[in-house]
Amino acid sequence: MPSQVRIGFLHVNTLKLKFGHLLSS
Repeated sequence: MPSQVRIGFLHVNTLKLKFGHLLSS
């Protein structure tokens, strides 16, 4: 189960980075 949480955290992080990039440009 821990691996699932880790993947979810990474996914959220990626989404945050994408959103931040959109706001930047």
